[in-house]
Amino acid sequence: MKQAQKHLQKLDLSTKKIDQWLEMAKQHALGAKISGAGRGGAIIALCNDKNKARKIQTLWQESNLKECYIIDLKAVSL
Repeated sequence: MKQAQKHLQKLDLSTKKIDQWLEMAKQHALGAKISGAGRGGAIIALCNDKNKARKIQTLWQESNLKECYIIDLKAVSL
């Protein structure tokens, strides 16, 4: 994810604000990157611990990220 995000940044598909949110997630997430139709329609951060996910959610909400959800993939039927 980190490598993919670096490529997206080089292609100018990210923004400074999105890069700031990704930087906030870095210390708690296994990886984070933008997703969606260019310029970051969504940000995905993968965590192996729900407490880390909550920390990222709090950081993002405090920095005015409009919506932030935690989805437990173990609970989702794939």
